[in-house]
Amino acid sequence: MNFLYIEFLTLLLFIPMIYLYLKRYKKKLETQFDKTYFNRLLHRDNFLKYRVFGLLISLILLIFTLARPVIEKDNLNIKNYGVDVAIAIDISASMRANDLKPNRFEIAKEKLKELITLDITNRFALLAYTTNTLVISPPTEDRELLYYLFDSLNLNSVVSKGSNLMSLLKKVNKLIKTKDKILILFSDGGNKKYFDREISYAKENNIKVFILGIATNRGTTLKEKDKNLIDKNGNLVISSLNNNIKALAKSTGGEFIKVGFGDIRNLHRNLRTMIDKRLLRESEIKDYIELFYIFIII
Repeated sequence: MNFLYIEFLTLLLFIPMIYLYLKRYKKKLETQFDKTYFNRLLHRDNFLKYRVFGLLISLILLIFTLARPVIEKDNLNIKNYGVDVAIAIDISASMRANDLKPNRFEIAKEKLKELITLDITNRFALLAYTTNTLVISPPTEDRELLYYLFDSLNLNSVVSKGSNLMSLLKKVNKLIKTKDKILILFSDGGNKKYFDREISYAKENNIKVFILGIATNRGTTLKEKDKNLIDKNGNLVISSLNNNIKALAKSTGGEFIKVGFGDIRNLHRNLRTMIDKRLLRESEIKDYIELFYIFIII
């Protein structure tokens, strides 16, 4: 038998001190009461024989319980399987559009949190992209860190009105070291019509692209400094979901899912069926038979 918190056993040294204190307390009481009455009181209540003894035994049992006695068993081998997944959020100006409330960007952040809460096996790298790509976090299992990073993302300093998917794909290719790479994209799709270059690069480097379309087909106007944006012909600029980006997902072996009810669950389910997991981490933990409850029962 071993004790996990053996330092608590040092409290046993106080038991004799408590006993001596109670004996002195008894003598003090003798001086305050009539001797005949006091002896009759002790005899009736069995003060020394039962109460003091019971108190000391209870303290000893409590100390042993706090020390957590155990019998050690064989160590348990814990294996964690998963993959490194890159998740990228579009931070271009069009993500400020409010066809999804409160706006596309805030919805994307909510969906990011929902995904990593649902997926507890994989490691995630976080990237943000517009005309350039920023690596916010390398692959990590630390969900609390990712939550914090999601909350810290904002569009206040973003001035770019476009997005560069090729820059993102190249960054993912360098960041994820496995042969087969997974990229999950949270975006309205930008405004490109053809994605041939991006498809070719992704296929050459084994990057499967999963896309969550964060916009509506109807779209909405874009604003800058509380004024509607107008193109060079004087027309209102309307931003909507770019369905052309579906080709990037389909051609690379990924999937396109439009934001809506059950979107993240569908995305997570498809990820589990499409990717081959590998051993991420192996560790050993000690296994015990707990004995503290014996002292509690006594």
